Amino acid sequence: MRWSLLGMSVFGLVVGVMIGGAAAWAESGPQVRMITDRDQGSTFTLPVGARLTVQVRNPADGGYTIVNPVFDGRVLKLRSRKDQPPDPARPRLLGDFGKIIFEMEVIGDGSTDLIIQIARPWEKDQAPQEFLKVRVNATR
Repeated sequence: MRWSLLGMSVFGLVVGVMIGGAAAWAESGPQVRMITDRDQGSTFTLPVGARLTVQVRNPADGGYTIVNPVFDGRVLKLRSRKDQPPDPARPRLLGDFGKIIFEMEVIGDGSTDLIIQIARPWEKDQAPQEFLKVRVNATR
């Protein structure tokens, strides 16, 4: 296949616009950081305005429920919680109750531990257990 000079110029222009547009889009939106149970014990330094997506497996197979996350409200804000059922396109594994996803935002300078806890509703005399704990350092 032979390319004409005009065809190559148009192709180069289109690719350049796509790359430049993608870079501008990436710079214009807030930084988003995904945290999963594999990040247990990690520390994250994020700018104010960054968003966090915290995704953990649903611990219902042991009779547990997720307790609301624990954090300093001057540093983080919980935007939403979503319970996501297992993917119906994949074979369901024993004990797979899906995922729980928290959307959060860094709203102020400081440091906080972000702790996701679990508890069994019928164990009223038991303190919630730590399921995930990470440290968030927020800067301007």
